[in-house]
Amino acid sequence: MRNKPQTTSMQRVRSTVLLGIMAFTAPMATLADTVLAAAVLPTSRSVQVNDSATLFATLINGGTEDARNCRIEADANVPSVVSYQTTDPATNAVTGSPNTPVRLDPGEAQSFVVVLTPTQEVNPTEVALGFVCDNAPRVATISGVNTFDFSASTSPVADIVALALTPTADGVVAVPTTSRINAFSVASVNLGASATVEVQATLSDAQAAASLSMCQTDPATAACINPTAPTAEPVTAIVDNMGTPTFAVFVTSNGDLAFDPAGNRVSVKFTDTSGAVRGATSVAIRSRQLAAIEANDLQGTTLWSESVQPGQIVNSAAAQNFNSDGTGTTYENSLAFVSAEILDGVEHQFTWSINSAGELQQDFIDYQTLDTNTFADTLSDLLFRYDELNDAIFYLIERENQGTFVGPLEVELNTLSRTTTASTRASGTYSITSLTTTNNSIDAMLLRNEWTEPLPRTAATTESRDWQILSAGNVASIPGQIANSGDTWALPYRYSPQTDNVQAPIDYYAVDIVTLQADGTTTPGRLSNQVFNWENQGQSLVLSAGDESYRYTTIDTLNGQRSALVEYTRDGELLLVESKLIARIDGTGSTLAADLVQGDTEIWQAGINTWWQERFREDGLIRADLVFGYQFNNDATAIRALGETPEFSSCPSDTTGCFLNITGPVLWSWTSTDNVITRRLVSPTLDRTRTWEVLSYTPGGVAVIFEYAIWTFDQRSPEFVILPRLNSLRLIDLQDWQEEFANSPDFNGQ
Repeated sequence: MRNKPQTTSMQRVRSTVLLGIMAFTAPMATLADTVLAAAVLPTSRSVQVNDSATLFATLINGGTEDARNCRIEADANVPSVVSYQTTDPATNAVTGSPNTPVRLDPGEAQSFVVVLTPTQEVNPTEVALGFVCDNAPRVATISGVNTFDFSASTSPVADIVALALTPTADGVVAVPTTSRINAFSVASVNLGASATVEVQATLSDAQAAASLSMCQTDPATAACINPTAPTAEPVTAIVDNMGTPTFAVFVTSNGDLAFDPAGNRVSVKFTDTSGAVRGATSVAIRSRQLAAIEANDLQGTTLWSESVQPGQIVNSAAAQNFNSDGTGTTYENSLAFVSAEILDGVEHQFTWSINSAGELQQDFIDYQTLDTNTFADTLSDLLFRYDELNDAIFYLIERENQGTFVGPLEVELNTLSRTTTASTRASGTYSITSLTTTNNSIDAMLLRNEWTEPLPRTAATTESRDWQILSAGNVASIPGQIANSGDTWALPYRYSPQTDNVQAPIDYYAVDIVTLQADGTTTPGRLSNQVFNWENQGQSLVLSAGDESYRYTTIDTLNGQRSALVEYTRDGELLLVESKLIARIDGTGSTLAADLVQGDTEIWQAGINTWWQERFREDGLIRADLVFGYQFNNDATAIRALGETPEFSSCPSDTTGCFLNITGPVLWSWTSTDNVITRRLVSPTLDRTRTWEVLSYTPGGVAVIFEYAIWTFDQRSPEFVILPRLNSLRLIDLQDWQEEFANSPDFNGQ
């Protein structure tokens, strides 16, 4: 059956992309004569002798003179009959008359449908149609742009029409200079016989600083299915008649990719078992250039170092506000909430401007924040880590040896400047990659310890950082919750659970338990003895006492725990906003005790914020600083899986910083009364008690607990080592976790 020049939806897509490719295919120089450029799609056809192959072409006059008597001629090396006819580029509908030359004004483009009918067998070859006008040189041949692979056979073969679509839909894959990877998709339809083909992506310039990988994809989800991860090897696929397989091609740059659309391209070819090309398409590649930023883009916006999703709180992200007068404020350890508003963070000032290249430049007044990557326990740990600070560190060590050092140990990270290196925009959201220049200092320690020399700094270093500028309308509102009279809640507020016998930090968030009463007051806090007034304000529960108030607004609910925004106000001023856990007590906690005594292989595991499943290390050890597993035995002992967690050993009475790794199983005693579970471990120097009050529990599932731990060191007063907080428990099936627990050096392998 002959292929007719019908207009299909896929052909209309081809025509649209064709015009996009043309815009990047040839230079549109302003010349005194006529300059032509052309492109064709698809770039491969395979038909039977005397059947017609349909293609689309576009011809552009890039000069300053009219192009006269413009036409398309056959390739003399291919025995065939070629006809062409103009089309409407918006609809691909045929216009004009067959084989009628056209006139093109300067800058005008004309689209055509081309029908090539082979008159005898043609081995696979590259065909270059002639694009000519009477007063212009013939269009220069650019392989894969205005040429196509063609064959004609006496028996049916695969005829795969392939179309590449880039993220920007312009026929160009722009590879970011930071992540150095981008991708494009390939859609195809086999108009011929079913066949097994190898699909391979190749670089037109073997010296290009890029590498390629690809896979066949699920048309519905775009996930790799053949293979399940991208490969640099050819992909083998079976393509049935009228089959429509799709593919993804990944371009990774190893350096700068110059913008050379004619020479710097990626081709994707479908080759059958005979080695003949039965389908092909291509795209240009380049390094993504800096998108110029305008001052209006930034004024009144917030820039985040983490992506903010609708309704989401982002903890510990850096954020920046830009003012119209060229000043701005950076917030370290800030929170994003509801409308991209900055709710909390340590503030630092900067000035900003946009230079002539459209780059954002920021200057800071050497502001400081604590360096959270120091990981130093002693002053000696700092030696030779920051070479320029060694003299000052030796000074502090000498004071330590003399007993006059004033702690704590702190290293500052000073941000000096930021300059953008790349930016992109889409739907009002701007993504920026910047170079941030920093150095380190120990100013606070030196000033506390009477240092009189100039404050030293390390050499400045520069690193890349990704930011997102988010407009207020991009973030949705949150659900909240309504509290009712008679509810009992476990809520965090700023108090010290200090008693005559147990010490704890003053003015710190700790969880306490209160019941909401019908008269608008609460019962006294379980540990603080504090009484509040309570009310619902919109979707938030508000507690107030004197000049202080706390607003709790639920953000998310997981396993009975609620992640809430806690806003602390004093004297009408919002002072602190944090994301904390809250929980309503539902009276089901007393059912847990029965589950604890079912047998000696029951393991209960406590996980901070319920994310316990992420805490098992790849080497089979348990990170017990975040996760603790307990086996409760019928003889009222409990074995604790410690992993590599250090334990307190015998230490001088004036310090609590002496650690010693221990091995072997650690036996705790345990008791359970109603909904309260207590574990205790007594050693010659340390008495440890940990309490779990179960607030809610689904048998066999997750228990939400009110947890705290008290340790007594030698003859000193007992201390809250874990301040009252919310946590969760989950019953672990040893059939699932046998290997992890068996490999824990401090667990007995049961």
